[in-house]
This record gives sequence, structure tokens and C-alpha cells, in this order.
Amino acid sequence: MRLAVIGNSHIGSLKRAWDRISEEYASVEIVFFGAKGGGLGHLKVRGRRIVPTDKKVLNSIKFISRGHTGFDPTKHDVVLIYGVQGQPFFFPLENFYSAQCIRRVMEDLVRGRLHFRLATMIRRLSDIPVYIGHRPLSAEERISENQNLDSYTKGMALLNETMFAPMNVHMISQPAETIVNGNATDLKYTIGSRRLAVGNAIDDDPHPEEDVNHMNDEFGELWLRKFFAELGVERTEE
Repeated sequence: MRLAVIGNSHIGSLKRAWDRISEEYASVEIVFFGAKGGGLGHLKVRGRRIVPTDKKVLNSIKFISRGHTGFDPTKHDVVLIYGVQGQPFFFPLENFYSAQCIRRVMEDLVRGRLHFRLATMIRRLSDIPVYIGHRPLSAEERISENQNLDSYTKGMALLNETMFAPMNVHMISQPAETIVNGNATDLKYTIGSRRLAVGNAIDDDPHPEEDVNHMNDEFGELWLRKFFAELGVERTEE
């Protein structure tokens, strides 16, 4: 399986995790395409490829992908769009809202956001399977009151059914074992998180201790293993 992973700084944890576990998945080849912040907003469709229109973003993509100057769907079997403004929807379990109100909230989470724009570009070029991984839930310490995931799981199911299924795209849930308090990532998965390497002086430097949005390599490994399991990719036998 030739997998393309397209995203912002959040792909750092996936990329380093892949370096750790790639030998366990001999049937998988991954090419990472990335740029920090909103850099991928400079991607445009040109012919049959998606290419950057900004030199800094071009340099970032070339460094991370080891030489690619753009994304060509015909070179891959599956695409994962990760981070880039992707957010889950939490279904309101304790209060009543009209179906129209709920749909409007979901549209606001999706329409015009970078992950949706990238998926739309890919769909213009190909019917290749497209998956989206929302940015990790912000991290918190675990509390004892509520560890129920119903709001998250029901919201994700509705978001996929309403917003992504019509374009044959699917948003992947964060591994359940990484979630605390029903709506946050366990704080332990931020410890030791590092910056995405894009070819500059701060490559792989630790994030500030107060950063609760970027996750470490352990989180990235759990995420990738869950993703591969959902795709039906088997681990290589020793």
C-alpha cells in the first residue's frame, strides 16, 4: 500500500512513529507531505497534481517528502490528511438542539477549513481513498468524574455521515485509549513532543512545556496502528 500523509506540524508525531514501526508493516510505503502552520493553504491544483505556490512551502514539502515538488494522486493508493484545522464534532447529549442547528455547527467545522479544501482538491483529480485525521484533542490531566466517550463517538459518526460520506471521505477517530475526560487527550501524550523537521535550525526541538496541542511519538504510534487496523493492514510476521 502506497500511503501519502499530508498535513501540518501535527504529522511530526506520525512521521517519527513511522520511523519506529515501519519494519512491522512491510506492505506499507509512506510519503509525507507537510508544512507548518497554514502553509498548505498555498497548495493549488495544477494539471493533474497539487503543488505549492509559495517557495517556503515548496522547500518544506521537498525536505519532508525527500524530493517531491507536489502531490500526484496517481502515485499513491491511499491519502491521509492529518491536522490542518480538522476538528471532531461532539454531539450534545444533555441538551436538545434542532437538526438544523446541529448541521450548521458541523458545516462550520468543515466548510472552508484547510482539511476540507485539500480533500476537495484531491477529489477533483482522483477517486483514491481519502481519510482525514483531526488534530489531536488538547491535552488535560485525567479527572475521575466523566470518562464517557459517547458524545465524541456519536458526534464523529454523524460528522462522517453528514459531511464526509457524500464526498467519499472518512474522518478517523483518535485512539480511545488516548482520550480522557470525554473530550481531551491524556496529558502524558504531550510529554516529549517535538517540532516537525522541515530543514531548519529548530528541527525536532522539543515543544514548550505549556504546549498541550502537539503530541509525542507514543501518541503517533498508537494513532498509526489504529489507522492501519481500520484499513485492514496486517503486521509483518517475524
